[in-house]
Amino acid sequence: MIAFITSNELKFKEAQHVLAEFDIDIAFVPFINKPEIRSDKEVEVVNKALDVLKEVVKEPFIVDDSGIHITALNGFPGTYSKWVYEKIGIEGVLKLMHDVQDRSAKFVSAVGFCDPVNERKVVFEAHVDGYIAQEMRGVFKPKFPYETVFIPKGFQKTYAEDETLKKKTSHRKKAFYKLALWLKKEGY
Repeated sequence: MIAFITSNELKFKEAQHVLAEFDIDIAFVPFINKPEIRSDKEVEVVNKALDVLKEVVKEPFIVDDSGIHITALNGFPGTYSKWVYEKIGIEGVLKLMHDVQDRSAKFVSAVGFCDPVNERKVVFEAHVDGYIAQEMRGVFKPKFPYETVFIPKGFQKTYAEDETLKKKTSHRKKAFYKLALWLKKEGY
């Protein structure tokens, strides 16, 4: 059993669904003061969390970080997505995008695994390209607020409008898929 350290139960369920395809069991371990450094790169945030938590957690564990990077805003909010949502909401992000022609964006996810006993650590990153809708669309989930405005490339609906679309193209799914392949190869 591998611990997934997160405060977001929806992230856990998404990861659990992917890893179950590989017969890998994970346990939901609520947020235990996971440190988050200030960085523009999800991989750096995850690496630091792994290094700090391996001193506290003595079993194999997973952490992740993700963000939405909007091209016209120079990649903002990126790793600060949660903070930006808490401060200005999705409406505020859309206000920043008012009259912006280039609405391209990408969702990025970094997933890290650490086995403190065997001193093994690995991080995988994945992304999905898309663009920002003109308005919020679909079912709003407070833990995944940007899904109401993110439309993956080649599609017309937001993730919040079509959950099967998210299951097919999700950045988090792609990152956990890479992790699952590595875990199986390494015998976990």
